[in-house]
Amino acid sequence: MIKSILSLKRFLGYCSTWGFLLGGMYILIGLNIIKSKGRSFYLYYVGDILLLMCGLLFFCSSWKYYKLNREHKSILFLIFSALIFSLLISDLYVLNFRYDTNGPNGYCVTHWNWYNKYVNFNKWGFWGKNVEELTPQPEVFTIAAVGDSFTFAQGIKGKEKRFTELLQKNLNLSCAKKVRVINFGRGGADTLQEIEIVRNYASAVKPDVVLLCYLANDIEEAKVFKNSQQFSNLIEKITAINPTINLLYWKIWGPSQYQFFGLRYVANLLFAYCQDATFAKHAADLETLVKEVKKIGAKPVFVMLPFPSMWSVVENDMRYIVYGKINNKIMEMKVPVIDLTSLEVDVPLAAFSINAMDAHPNESMHQRFAAEICKWFNENNVLPKINNWRGSATP
Repeated sequence: MIKSILSLKRFLGYCSTWGFLLGGMYILIGLNIIKSKGRSFYLYYVGDILLLMCGLLFFCSSWKYYKLNREHKSILFLIFSALIFSLLISDLYVLNFRYDTNGPNGYCVTHWNWYNKYVNFNKWGFWGKNVEELTPQPEVFTIAAVGDSFTFAQGIKGKEKRFTELLQKNLNLSCAKKVRVINFGRGGADTLQEIEIVRNYASAVKPDVVLLCYLANDIEEAKVFKNSQQFSNLIEKITAINPTINLLYWKIWGPSQYQFFGLRYVANLLFAYCQDATFAKHAADLETLVKEVKKIGAKPVFVMLPFPSMWSVVENDMRYIVYGKINNKIMEMKVPVIDLTSLEVDVPLAAFSINAMDAHPNESMHQRFAAEICKWFNENNVLPKINNWRGSATP
């Protein structure tokens, strides 16, 4: 009995030391998570177990000092213990119930959480149907949507809420023939990469129509301002050690840092559109993209997606210049256009975006995209002309 009491006292004497050691281990685990950029997400739960043990040890230390009538140290360790337990509860909330995405895809825990919860990539690297389901179906009217993260639908909680899936649902309500819409959106894709997507993936499903979802950042970015696509810094990485601290960073400080990133990024894009040589190359890429679509026997249709965050920091004159150049090129190629850019003016940025950290369109905007595209299909009698397109090389 006496030995047990002595062992307990000895254990309690080392409680604070063990608590600090566990705290050090927690930081090491966090650094490993940062290194893997969220791929070792389960380690956050391992870290929370260490936090729990650390909080219990500090609570024991508080009790020990209370028994020794050392009230100041007892209160100090009790505060440490309370803070750790509060942090633990907050971490579990963030890890299990927060899916806030961020625009630049930096070290954002809730963004990784969104990916883990909602996104399942197929063998081709797209968020959508399994590759085994993507076989040619002549009896079905097939639409392929090719684009970047706006088409991919970053931040949307479930692929069934994307405009492509909503468009499929809407078209099937108004058309006797079965319609399927396949999403070939890929985050960060520009026109050159979209050419490869059409050539290597969309061609496999033999689509009748290919929606070329154009965004004003599809041009190859000019390199006037360095590191415009590298949005991460030391403070951001350090906060990723803990989910709660990381969320606070992105809610309070991160958006202001994102603005600096956005300004450099927009400036590079505008320089690219204004440089004759760069735009000429982009125009040639657009021609190649259209040719690839026609080569697989499909009808190309451009969808001009709105990008309000880009135009919120520049004068309207520049917006007209950029869209004027793109529209003139599309008209020259005689390709139909579904222009949704008026939504940049009609809808405030806050009502358009996923959240303050992410300028991608939210669920209500995806609904509007689907409704407008469906309206265009119905008004232009596109669906009944399916037999006229298969194998056609003209729009």
